[in-house]
Amino acid sequence: MNLDAAFALAVEEFKKIDLKDIAARSGAIVTPERIQVDYLNRRYCLRLPNAEWEGEIPLREKLLIFHYLINSKGVPLSGKLIDFREFPGGNVYYPVFEARACRPFLKYFGNSQQLLLEAALALKGSKQELGDFSVNIPAFPRVGIIFIVYRGDEELAPAAKILFDSSVSEYLSTEDVVVVCEDVCRRLIKGATERLNL
Repeated sequence: MNLDAAFALAVEEFKKIDLKDIAARSGAIVTPERIQVDYLNRRYCLRLPNAEWEGEIPLREKLLIFHYLINSKGVPLSGKLIDFREFPGGNVYYPVFEARACRPFLKYFGNSQQLLLEAALALKGSKQELGDFSVNIPAFPRVGIIFIVYRGDEELAPAAKILFDSSVSEYLSTEDVVVVCEDVCRRLIKGATERLNL
């Protein structure tokens, strides 16, 4: 299914959901006129009742936000961290996930702890105590993503790992997790590059 068709389907699905408890389920801000939801430290506004977006927003981001709002179950954090391969179909998608998220992240931040931390803080992220250095990035109000770097040594090359609270599958599909992680990596790298060029 192409992006336009997927978006049209998401609009129809969104119009069918009951909005009365969507704030509690998704963490979005809801008024009778609009829904506001944060994605990677940016606020997006959706006018009701016709599901029209305010401002110029890439179609891919609109689709992700629709999916998040449609799928949000309001499940609290479990405290159990899982690898992408533990998602439904995660083993099948893992090579794509690794190529689009893990490798670019490791290539840029494998030896750049301070740059990673600064770029993460700009996205309202926080430092974590996993691996040699790590950060937690809030992608959506109920979805955080933990990026971990292992520096390596003379025998082992540097490595990266991306972990999630097990509740994430109650908010995003496996395919959407790939896209969100790719977006996070892109934003982190962009933020770090801008800092280097200051």
